Amino acid sequence: MGLLCMDEYLDERISPVKLIYWPDEATQIPAHWHTNMELNFIASGAMSLLENGRELRMEAGAVHFMNSGVVHRMEVGDSLGLTLVFSNKFIRELCPGTTAPHFDWNACPQQQEALREAVLPMYHLSQELYLNGQKIEDDPYTYLLVNSYLYRIAYLMVRYFRADTPEESSQVSGTNYHIQQAVDYIEKHFKEDLSAADVAAKAGLSREHFSRIFREYTGVTFKRFLTSLRLAVAYRLLVGTEPSTMDIALSAGFPDSQNFSRHFKQHYGCPPAEYRRTCAQPSARK
Repeated sequence: MGLLCMDEYLDERISPVKLIYWPDEATQIPAHWHTNMELNFIASGAMSLLENGRELRMEAGAVHFMNSGVVHRMEVGDSLGLTLVFSNKFIRELCPGTTAPHFDWNACPQQQEALREAVLPMYHLSQELYLNGQKIEDDPYTYLLVNSYLYRIAYLMVRYFRADTPEESSQVSGTNYHIQQAVDYIEKHFKEDLSAADVAAKAGLSREHFSRIFREYTGVTFKRFLTSLRLAVAYRLLVGTEPSTMDIALSAGFPDSQNFSRHFKQHYGCPPAEYRRTCAQPSARK
């Protein structure tokens, strides 16, 4: 995760789409947004989604479009699935005349099964790549196969599921824009001694209004959001580097190692030093 505006994990030099396979384990992705658009497919189990303050639950077989600029948070239970992150440039080229094409799963019910069937081979391929520890760029034939699946999916999306309106195809505005501003500011300044009042001012809102809409759109309070972000940063440092827990605590924005250890234990079930020793396996991570 990188951290909350998650566009940088898509390398257009390799492919106009990024495959993110969900293994069978519980995962919570904190509130974030991106200029790219996503297609989420649930192969088994279920996924909970908070999208612009609206709660959704999707069961096995569901397909969901996450349009550009939408603030959202995901909770994936013990389920399997796939997220396709489409390059914004790629989507714009397929939909000339608009800066941010909008897609709606309910725009064409009679083509839903066709799109679901088009996504399924991409899901199986992503599962195979994940289990074998491979990447799209590792093999030219895999690259060609991914792109053949991609263009079939893109054809169906653009032909049948596009649902632009003047409001939806323009740049993000209103409340969602303020939340984006807040998330961006937190992402850049999470190491500092931030308060809700500081972030509200940067987003151009009163503290009271900011606190209310922030929780509505992200599903958590500002304080919990900031702590979760710091824990995510600390976790990556803990399993991928060798600094002391004190250095990690300070690098992630915690005031001291005791504060870091307390929050880490509450979230992960054991102190950071114990987690690093018994749970973290950097060599197995990608």
